Amino acid sequence: MAPAVRNRRVGSPPPINSEHWYGLLARSSFLFTLSLLLNSHTILGGFVFDDNEAIVSNPDVRSHVTFTSVFANDFWGYPISDPESHKSYRPLTTLSFRLNYWMHGLSPGGYHGVNVLVHSIVCVLVHYVLMVAGVRRNVSWLTALLFTVHPIHTEAVANVVGRAELLSALFFFLSFLSYLISIKTDGGTYTWRITAVSLAGVSMLCKEQGITVLAVCIFYELLLKSRRIWLHLRGALKLTGGIYYLYNNIILFTLSLGLALLARLLISQGRPAFVYSDNPTSFSDSILIRTLTYSHLTSLNVWLLMCPSLLCFDWSMGSIVLVKTLNDYRNIGSVTLFAFLIIIIIKNVVEFFRPPKVSQTTTRVSSHNRSSLSTLISTLWPGEKNNSFACLLGLSLLIIPYIPASNLFFPVGFVLAERVLYLPSVGYCLLVSHGFYAINERLRRGAKRPTPEAILSKPLMTLFILILLMFSAKTLIRNWEWGDTERLAVSGLKVNPLNAKVHFAMGNVLAQQGNRSCEKYYRQALELKPDYILALTNLGLVLLNTGRAKEAEECYKRALSIKPDHITANINMGHLCRLQERWGEALEHYNRAKERRPHSSVMHYYAGWMLSETGKEEEAKRELTAAIEMHKRVGKGEYGDAHLLLGRLLASEGSKPTSVRRLKAITHYRTGFSFSPNSATKEDYFSMGRLLAREGEIDEAKLYLNLALQLAPNFLEAQEELIRLKKKAPFLNRLDHY
Repeated sequence: MAPAVRNRRVGSPPPINSEHWYGLLARSSFLFTLSLLLNSHTILGGFVFDDNEAIVSNPDVRSHVTFTSVFANDFWGYPISDPESHKSYRPLTTLSFRLNYWMHGLSPGGYHGVNVLVHSIVCVLVHYVLMVAGVRRNVSWLTALLFTVHPIHTEAVANVVGRAELLSALFFFLSFLSYLISIKTDGGTYTWRITAVSLAGVSMLCKEQGITVLAVCIFYELLLKSRRIWLHLRGALKLTGGIYYLYNNIILFTLSLGLALLARLLISQGRPAFVYSDNPTSFSDSILIRTLTYSHLTSLNVWLLMCPSLLCFDWSMGSIVLVKTLNDYRNIGSVTLFAFLIIIIIKNVVEFFRPPKVSQTTTRVSSHNRSSLSTLISTLWPGEKNNSFACLLGLSLLIIPYIPASNLFFPVGFVLAERVLYLPSVGYCLLVSHGFYAINERLRRGAKRPTPEAILSKPLMTLFILILLMFSAKTLIRNWEWGDTERLAVSGLKVNPLNAKVHFAMGNVLAQQGNRSCEKYYRQALELKPDYILALTNLGLVLLNTGRAKEAEECYKRALSIKPDHITANINMGHLCRLQERWGEALEHYNRAKERRPHSSVMHYYAGWMLSETGKEEEAKRELTAAIEMHKRVGKGEYGDAHLLLGRLLASEGSKPTSVRRLKAITHYRTGFSFSPNSATKEDYFSMGRLLAREGEIDEAKLYLNLALQLAPNFLEAQEELIRLKKKAPFLNRLDHY
């Protein structure tokens, strides 16, 4: 008797032999290596653009800050409950930055290295997940290749802040893979379904866009089961099984999606606070203008996916003008895009639900078979010949992850951002790859000799390879541009010369280099956007540093007339008043800034400084003490300047300060000298020398007096004090005339 054949579990993927595993491993290794080669140069780059605010200046990244604060603050380190917060809640991404900081501080190479590694893993996942989802192996391979080399991803990979997109995509595809495993195993198991939902939640905590994976799962489930229901109603199939099985995944993912969105709304504690320049369209009262402009922005996003030749780090502030009328020529692109999408969707839906020609023996399911529905999955699973399935899956991966950035349900804080296309680009790459492959196969089908059709198929795939090469070259160039702020600003000026923020960024680069031509770029930014407050404050700083205090004050007053409580404008105006010894005005502006940022150690330091100048020493000491505590709380260590100023106040209290006050002053001076040696003045060293002499520390007192003389050799008081110490050293501990 022949040995019994062990039946394969129905509904599961066909078994993969060792040859197929070797092929999968080889393709995955190639994708991973290709991604490393294209993006490894970014490891040499520094922190650019948003990296400084999200990492360098973010207290939540510092390991000294409490762990729970990460979950109470937004992505930029401000309380999520703050009315000024952008409400971007991505705690897991912030924790990944914190892990980097714990390992190597603020060295940018490690941060970039993690981005490159995560992106390379995502490239491999795209290939494998699409294969598991039922896409042809060759099509999924071409899709992963196109995704790996696409230049639109450079902002997400080369900009450290883009890790939010990378981690979100990683857990997005792991969630989708868990769902696919659940439906490919005898009706599914709760373990894999719960895993899919959990990973979707993790993806959302990396970036809000990740929660859309649940919507993709729902679409996939509807796509799969609706066809079977339709065929059953048409009489093409005899279906046995409970209705719960048909809808359990849909119910689970719909409820999970709803609960996740509700939780996200509760965490936000209100609508995000955006300014007009962030998203001008959302401030328009006209429904027509909003509809036309948002449609135009969608077409521009698709164009960047199709032709990523003009990429820029910022698309706000005049880069894209509002579409206000129906006769605007830009509406042609919007109408063309949506018409094309509607035609493609209708065509593929009709083809997908068209009953296949199957024999009666393959469609009847025995009533004795417990896994009848699994047998049905095996019979009707979208196979390699189902072109409409690949198109519909590609459309879902293109459209659904894009919805959060489309302004359809709520306004977002940008006009156009290349990194938000990271996830939708998978759907685009799938559509393009499937199109190339399908046309190529149709041209080659049935050609036994070099027919014109067979000849045409070779140039077609050659064109695809040429696209891969061009995209790879553009990715290398764009990664090089992202490696340095100056190169990034120069490239931005070429693409968006009417963008005020790009001119502002170029001005900042030149200002850091000490190049006075930065003034030209600040003025150009103000010509493009007269109410650009940051350009006004930075221009005022340049004018002040070049001896034009009156012009600088006019810039600050103009900025404050636009927004009286603007932090930077008030700080800069306070600095100017302080330099001109207008202590009361300086204190007023510092207090305004402190009201906006009550947890800022710098704000308390400046307030304490001005209070000390106006004779309010007790209040000054309270402010300085608060500044020192807050500085340590955010992981910045000791606040040297605040310690120096507090030491001066304690040392000057009365003509005969007590021993306790002297010891406190000495302690603050020591800390200040250690952490801010460049801020110490000759008076600080002289005062420290006198305090130490009073406490009987003669040798150390001489040391500080000599330091004072090194800074000012003609410092007469220090010279006299040093002579007095040498003459009366044995009796100094009893002297009381200091």
